[in-house]
Amino acid sequence: SRRAVLQGEVAAARADAQARAARLATAVAEIDGRLAAGQPLIP
Repeated sequence: SRRAVLQGEVAAARADAQARAARLATAVAEIDGRLAAGQPLIP
């Protein structure tokens, strides 16, 4: 049914948002660590 499809799309979007938030948290931690160590912020 259409409702089941929509619920699946919402669940997929929520999982994607959580994955993006986790990647962002990892990046923030890396930046904070480099700044604390006095390292440059170049990749």
